[in-house]
Amino acid sequence: MIDIRDFQDELGRFGFVWQFITLAGFHVDSLGITRFARAYAQDKMLAYVKHVQRKERNEKVDTLTHQKWSGAELLDAAINTITGGLASTTAMQSGNTEDQFAATSTAGAAPAGASTPNAGAKPALKKPTEREFSSVLE
Repeated sequence: MIDIRDFQDELGRFGFVWQFITLAGFHVDSLGITRFARAYAQDKMLAYVKHVQRKERNEKVDTLTHQKWSGAELLDAAINTITGGLASTTAMQSGNTEDQFAATSTAGAAPAGASTPNAGAKPALKKPTEREFSSVLE
């Protein structure tokens, strides 16, 4: 009899090379969303911080800094190409969440409730004037 732990390996021995695990993914998503929704109903955004962000940080989950997963760098490159680097708002500039987590580590994390809004922040980009922006478009 095949044990469930060895099921996929046994299928491989029979020549099967692909098995969908969408059912497991569906249930993992559903369980996570249900747990989060219940916590959010009670604690609002604190639930997100406690049950998602801090756990992502502590377990070194790469999607904590989600901009790189969304294609933001590609869009920023296009925006900066079109504006000649004069865009005043891009996803990856100073002050976004990607930047906020760059200097954060588990050991050096601020205690709960502490406020460090500019810790490790890059200098703000100078917003171009209308004239500077217009000259790029001419």
